[in-house]
Amino acid sequence: MLPYVDKSDDIHLFNALAVTSYRDRDSHVTFHGVKNINGGCDTSVTESYVLQTACADARHEAFSKWDFQGKLNDHTYVLKSKRIEGKQAFLTDQFKKYCLVTTRQVISN
Repeated sequence: MLPYVDKSDDIHLFNALAVTSYRDRDSHVTFHGVKNINGGCDTSVTESYVLQTACADARHEAFSKWDFQGKLNDHTYVLKSKRIEGKQAFLTDQFKKYCLVTTRQVISN
């Protein structure tokens, strides 16, 4: 994991990037933590990877149980997890045969 800042003196923002290896692909995972006004820590985890299929197929196969939330543009669909509160997926077609997937989960404390 590669943190944004090396020293831990009075950090109000934490950011780190890691790589997660799966059987069929690697992904980039970014962690953010921000100290909130109550002294707690609000966090988010973002993961990005490419699927070797069009997003329509990915939507049907891997994200069939997610709710459609909207579109960011003509090529990017936004989905919302039914199982995990605060988790979204962004599916963007790449070259009509790949799907760039980014998932994001926000946890407020």
